[in-house]
Amino acid sequence: MRLYQRRVMGLIRSFVRNADDAQDVVQDVFLRVWLGLARFRLESSFYTWLYRITVNRCLTWHDQRGRRENLHATPLESMDDDEDWLERTIHLQGVREESAWPMGKAEVLRKIWHAVETLNPKQRLIFCLRYQHGLQVKEISEVFDMPDGTVKILAFRAIRQIRAKLKDQLE
Repeated sequence: MRLYQRRVMGLIRSFVRNADDAQDVVQDVFLRVWLGLARFRLESSFYTWLYRITVNRCLTWHDQRGRRENLHATPLESMDDDEDWLERTIHLQGVREESAWPMGKAEVLRKIWHAVETLNPKQRLIFCLRYQHGLQVKEISEVFDMPDGTVKILAFRAIRQIRAKLKDQLE
């Protein structure tokens, strides 16, 4: 749990704004992992299996609560510890130097997350797994149990949608 808790919490915060709710979901994920360890078949890595449980729990939370309360991600507090995440995201816009942005990193991050919030739940999870958590397409396809091509298409559409939302804001 110590090894993966931060990563799992980061992914869950992609869906849950309230820290208490996010912590409840994290606990639920690790409880499900603990109870399911006997059924873990080593067909994938433990990391992939854990993310699959996390993704499924996020989607369930979104269906049960997220739509009703319309809560979305704003994981700004966790981004300070992971500058690589922001750099990867900024790189998506084709900008390599921080000085090219007319505003500071915090404002850019807020605008990016506002755009990420507009993605459908699967696209948002794929985007977060790919760019926030650095998973490869193959790993994401294992987490979602879908073909690599489908993951690539969903990631491409997510980036295209984010770029469209950011185009006017960041010029």
